[in-house]
Amino acid sequence: MIDYSQYFFYGFFTVALLEMALSYFWNPWYFRTGIPIYRKNYILPQRMQFNAQSIKNKWVSDEFAAKLIFKDTGENEVALRESMKREFAFGFYYAPIMRGLIRRNSLNNGVEIVGFLNWSVIAMAINVALILIISSLVGVIFNIFFIVICYICYRIQSQRFEMVGLIFDEVK
Repeated sequence: MIDYSQYFFYGFFTVALLEMALSYFWNPWYFRTGIPIYRKNYILPQRMQFNAQSIKNKWVSDEFAAKLIFKDTGENEVALRESMKREFAFGFYYAPIMRGLIRRNSLNNGVEIVGFLNWSVIAMAINVALILIISSLVGVIFNIFFIVICYICYRIQSQRFEMVGLIFDEVK
């Protein structure tokens, strides 16, 4: 019988490296596309300029997790992701499962924050599902553990995205 597990690992590793490069170099296409798992609308305050620098100036970084960084990716878009440098006080680390895009709608002066699922999470989920198919009880336990960890990481990141939304004050 052929052991396909090494091919699953290589596939995951390739996807993770590609995603890391696209994120590191702030590829606009990467930050605009994907499976949205977080979406919230806000109203842009009258006096606030919409660009990465003004958002960064208003952002108060939390100390327990990696720094959020912002970059203009278009006229009405600011990408957001966690820093790849892990410099924080308490040493708490979690794997980011989404990247963000803050879009300005100039028609109604609204702002939408969208969190897109990272590709590496999808690749890992496929690997985990395949482990479940070809394994026993250990695979089931591993899958439950993976789902719980993904949920915890999502809750942490969605709270951080909510905190970014507080910059814009009013919920639409």
